[in-house]
Amino acid sequence: MDDSIEVYNALPENFKHDCNKCQSLCCIALKIDWGEFQKPQDVRCDFLTDDFKCSSWDTLGEVGRESCYNFFCMNTGPAVSTPLFNAGTDWQETPAIATVLFEQFRKAYIVTFKQVFNVDPEI
Repeated sequence: MDDSIEVYNALPENFKHDCNKCQSLCCIALKIDWGEFQKPQDVRCDFLTDDFKCSSWDTLGEVGRESCYNFFCMNTGPAVSTPLFNAGTDWQETPAIATVLFEQFRKAYIVTFKQVFNVDPEI
């Protein structure tokens, strides 16, 4: 049984993410190796839309990407994205910030993952 929902629900509130406050950093910055779905780091997922949504969210299980449903960034994506939203920009409008933004997200995710689970994430 997949216990990711129980793990997520057990997180402190400040570790729970709100994807609407993010710039889909998990869909770009992370290297993904989930069986049939593999994506290099800093490469945009082919389902990512320009408004930071997944074009196939409702059918991910049908295309071998159900692990996307179980991923949670522990609020590192919104934390890194918020200053850009507040400044009225994002990595698409200002591509020069993309590399730094993606690296900051990875660093924040690694630190937070270690704090929560006491192990290194597989990214």
